[in-house]
Amino acid sequence: MKTVILAEKPAQGKAYAEALGTVKSYKTHVEVDTSILPGEVIVTWGIGHLISMAPMERYDEKYKKWAIADLPFLPNHYQYEIVDSTKTQFRAVKKLLEETDNIIIATDADREGENIAYSIINKCGEKVQRKPKKRLWANSMVAKDLVTAFKNLRDSSETYDFYIEAQTRQISDWLVGMNFTRYFTITAQNSGLEGVYSIGRVQTPCNSLVVLNDLEINQFKPETFYKFKGQATKNQLDLTFTTKIKYMDCTEIQKIVEENNFNQPLETTITKIEKKKSVKAAPKLLNLGGIQKLGNNKWKYGLDDTLATVQSLYTKGYLSYPRTECNHITTSEFDYLLENLERYQDVVDNRFEAAYTAPRKLHVDNEKVVEHYAIIPTTHVPKIETLTEEEQNIYLAVVNHTLQMFAADYEYEVTTAVIDHNDIEFKTSGKVILQKGWKNLQKETEKEEAILPPLTEGEIISMIVSIDEGETKPPARLTEATLGAEGGLMEKLDIGRPATRASIIKVLIDRGFMTVKNTQLFPTKKGKLIYSMTKELLIGKPEMTAKWEGYLKLIGSGKGNQQTFLKNIEKFVHSTLTDLSENSFDKGEVNKIIEASKIGDCPKCKTGIITDKKKLFSCTNEACDFVLWKTIAGKTLSLSQAKELLQTKKTKLIKGFKGKKNTFDAKIILKEDGTTGFEFETKPKAASKKSYPKKFPRKA
Repeated sequence: MKTVILAEKPAQGKAYAEALGTVKSYKTHVEVDTSILPGEVIVTWGIGHLISMAPMERYDEKYKKWAIADLPFLPNHYQYEIVDSTKTQFRAVKKLLEETDNIIIATDADREGENIAYSIINKCGEKVQRKPKKRLWANSMVAKDLVTAFKNLRDSSETYDFYIEAQTRQISDWLVGMNFTRYFTITAQNSGLEGVYSIGRVQTPCNSLVVLNDLEINQFKPETFYKFKGQATKNQLDLTFTTKIKYMDCTEIQKIVEENNFNQPLETTITKIEKKKSVKAAPKLLNLGGIQKLGNNKWKYGLDDTLATVQSLYTKGYLSYPRTECNHITTSEFDYLLENLERYQDVVDNRFEAAYTAPRKLHVDNEKVVEHYAIIPTTHVPKIETLTEEEQNIYLAVVNHTLQMFAADYEYEVTTAVIDHNDIEFKTSGKVILQKGWKNLQKETEKEEAILPPLTEGEIISMIVSIDEGETKPPARLTEATLGAEGGLMEKLDIGRPATRASIIKVLIDRGFMTVKNTQLFPTKKGKLIYSMTKELLIGKPEMTAKWEGYLKLIGSGKGNQQTFLKNIEKFVHSTLTDLSENSFDKGEVNKIIEASKIGDCPKCKTGIITDKKKLFSCTNEACDFVLWKTIAGKTLSLSQAKELLQTKKTKLIKGFKGKKNTFDAKIILKEDGTTGFEFETKPKAASKKSYPKKFPRKA
């Protein structure tokens, strides 16, 4: 009997093989001698995605030329193709799967891992599809944990719905992306713009959030407000009392000052003293969004960079599975963490007496761990110096965060004193830390809190009241963390999944829809254009993609139907494109972008404008053939020189043009027919010739 284990990538496959027994390695697979699994065992792998959905032109050559008349494109069946760069590996995997008796799916234990595995299996044909299949579901790449997982393989049917969910997401993304990207790209290009304007089911609503945030900030008008502040002294300690109410009218607050004699010292009475003791348990354990948030806030790591780092630490066996949404662990993980507590404490150089050696529901709940538990350290502790700087930061952060679960609670007491003067309430408060507990593990220094002197209810106190002037602040600009990490806007609106939000933001940055400056997100002209094109359409609205995401989750749990969802997506694409016309969105933003990229007016047709097009400057009027090449006689025309030529029909003298036999200096001129020529100030210099004396002088 032969068994083939299908991993997602080479490093993962080799780790499986080494955990199972002795290995014999080949370029495309590994043979394993093991007692864990019966018979002959071979481990092979994908290289991420070996299979992808075919583009429109694979269905028909005519679709190579993008045309609105060909939209919507809704095929009766979907074609898949082997990724060009991985064809050799696919052929090897296909041969191994055809020859085996059993298949163990061992790609990443998540929806995308399921999709990668079944895409390969389905492309191999019915013979492979019918073979018995088991599923490896591992939370750790530590050898002993992998052995346990291989001894407890799940039936592939238990996770098959995750594949259907992932495949449905892939097809719906393809339908939306392929159709709307072509439509809006053609529309933009017909308006005189260059490039591809990609549209995505999650990408476009995410872009809308960043543009809307930018609009709110730019349209914000600050307002002045006024509050009362009271100053008092007791036992040589300064006390500051403040009011909660903000007054927006200066006249109103001046009237209150006069009515209450606030322009002179007041004898006031402490009307209430409140003491409240608070106990805070350690924060919940980290999931993917949590560690991404920490990485972005503390080290300014991009969400995608943090995911890659956590994935690397997982592959090396130091951290548990990274793409998890869960903040809990089971009693099994708690036990091994407790057993290795001193090792983890040594890693962060912080020994402390564990206050909690029994599981607490806040962190440990078997029922809440459905697919994967929280991100925690494994029993395989690395030598810190062998890790990269990013790996060190992330690993130590996870260890530190996990240790807090065992530390004592953070306890403090807040005392609040209240003065009620003619129904205007003044408050001051002081905080006393009773026990730092788990906060001792946090490197950040806490802000010093005011300490109140002893105060009693009914006590008379002299207070000087003044007016504090402030200004309302604009909304905070979105960062990668506040957009895509745990607790971010995408999570609140249910846009995308934790494992995909980072890649969505990265795509928007890479494709030029937004930029990152000091972790803050700024929309580009391209991002604003896409927003203006889609803001009135469902494809641009976050609530629509959230609704779709909700149904996709139902498919993953076996409660939703793939065909029902895809039929609705097809109807949506068809109805939207049928209703769309080139005038169905605000052309103002398009015109702004064209105007900003304007080099000059077209000298030939007199109606179009000249814009920058990579290797040349050309006219936005499709009927006009005016072209100004950027490279002329070996010299590259600068933007300022091009503008000068279009405005004055002549450039200043440019040196160093290359002729057939020599270099020359000249001005470029623009002729009446729209072609260019040269104007020389002097004749081109002839190539220099070396001269030698006819006769050497005789020596004296």
